[in-house]
Amino acid sequence: MKNIKLVNILSICCCLLFLNNAFSQVCPPRDKGHKTELKAELDLSPEQEAKIKSIREKYKPEIQAIRSDEQLEPRDKMAKLKSVKTQIQAETDLVFTTAQKAKLEAQKAEFKEERKSKKEAFKEDKRAMHEEMKAYKKTHMMPTLKAQRLKLEDEISSADQLQIEALREKFKAHKAELKDIKETRKGMAHGEVTEAQKAEWKAKKEAAKPDHEEARILVEKYEVQINRLMDEIAEDRAQWKEDMKAIKAKHVEESGMNHKENHRSGPHGKRPHADKKMEFANIHFLLMNPNEKEHKLEEKGNKKTGKLKASNSINGLSVYPNPATNSNTIKYELEQSGTVNISLFNQLGQKVRTIFDGFKEAGIYSENVSLRGLEDASYYYVITDPEGKTTKSFIKINK
Repeated sequence: MKNIKLVNILSICCCLLFLNNAFSQVCPPRDKGHKTELKAELDLSPEQEAKIKSIREKYKPEIQAIRSDEQLEPRDKMAKLKSVKTQIQAETDLVFTTAQKAKLEAQKAEFKEERKSKKEAFKEDKRAMHEEMKAYKKTHMMPTLKAQRLKLEDEISSADQLQIEALREKFKAHKAELKDIKETRKGMAHGEVTEAQKAEWKAKKEAAKPDHEEARILVEKYEVQINRLMDEIAEDRAQWKEDMKAIKAKHVEESGMNHKENHRSGPHGKRPHADKKMEFANIHFLLMNPNEKEHKLEEKGNKKTGKLKASNSINGLSVYPNPATNSNTIKYELEQSGTVNISLFNQLGQKVRTIFDGFKEAGIYSENVSLRGLEDASYYYVITDPEGKTTKSFIKINK
């Protein structure tokens, strides 16, 4: 997407300079027929052509220096190129007559509409590709990964399991916050994003770093076990990679999307952030809930599954209010009769109290729990039923 923005900025520059070879390294040129047509329409005099060529030659070394500077971040490189483009445009405008400027503006407007149409088509093609990849992950990858993650469950301590559950909630909250910010930016061009919005995004990313570090430490703790489980499915993972490449190649061929690899290599020939990607993958694996309950209701006549499901909660348990002061309420649905235990734990994994322990008929239940006497901190409810455990965290605060 950064490449698209870079092309957008420099395309006008290319139009102004007739998209000749001198700028072929800055952005993709349009076809020669268009350049000849534009040049003829403007009816440039020999003097004007000479002046434009002089401007082009003047800024060519600066543009090439910016493009070849590997120390620059893409955003900084784009800003520098935009600055050069502004200078070029200002000097070139002095060369054109009023009539020529009007024709050029019309051409730019036409090009903008054409590019907007292509961009929308590109978005649709990309969305279709992502949907197919998402479906592939759900049907081919997730069952195997969840099975491997389930093997790890018995090797994780009770305290770490509660810590993992808390991290799941935190990561989910961070994701929701970033999604909300994205929604406020929807339809905005890059240049329309305000400094306040940029600062808000950066602040949210910074706020998530402590939780990411906490998760990274947990991954290191179980690194040997995770690597062993990943090695067991090495052939599957290789096949997934090939299948994903095939899906991508299919969409590129069908739509003409440009997915050229454009990343600089690191000192050892790896792409930047390759280690980070592996780290994120391991964190995702560790935080995966292998016992996550289904939330789609069974059709009438089907055998009851006995799965514990919450109202408006994907974790099998709804707790409100959150944060809470003197009390809160747990709400859940039990589809099968059986023995149920509801316990409250602190953030160290220590049981604080038992809320309920006994037999319950199938149905929807609400439990009002007094929190008086508890210190301000994070706590977790754990519901155990015949199908397994479901947890939900909340925060206790004073008014």
